[in-house]
Amino acid sequence: MIDTLRLTAGEARALLERGDVSGAELRAAYRKAIETRNEELNCFLTLVDGDGNDGVPIALKDVISTKGVRTTAGSKILEDYVPVFDSTVADRCKAAGLQLLGKTNTDEFAMGSSTENSAYGPSRNPWDPTPAVRSNSRPRFAATSACARPMAPSRGTESSPSPPVSTRSGR
Repeated sequence: MIDTLRLTAGEARALLERGDVSGAELRAAYRKAIETRNEELNCFLTLVDGDGNDGVPIALKDVISTKGVRTTAGSKILEDYVPVFDSTVADRCKAAGLQLLGKTNTDEFAMGSSTENSAYGPSRNPWDPTPAVRSNSRPRFAATSACARPMAPSRGTESSPSPPVSTRSGR
């Protein structure tokens, strides 16, 4: 059994490189964690069944264009939009062999500092789901903290991984 709560991106990569786990097994462990908590936390707007890569699973913010994957930008206006191209970030993640788990919640058109302005409702903190998450980056942090994936780009156009909420909050 894979402990997705404590598994870092580096450890996930090492497991894959040693052959201790397959990409499919790693993806399945994260998908199980997402399916267990996403209804409560509302971190993911879209889940991807598989993208042909076998590397470390990642999540991308729903404002990042991903070819063939629904991208809503947190808006009902785009609820059925499926891009015909990849953004630079998505293209580089694919080229690195990272496998996309899904797209995380965001304020509508990224206009805000929390997901309270998402047409799909706010994301919740996995440690205390009562209040809404208070940062536009928090759905990614909440997804990481809730065992849903080991890393994601820290901003819509950057490639730095965001650390789990637990490392920021002392938990």
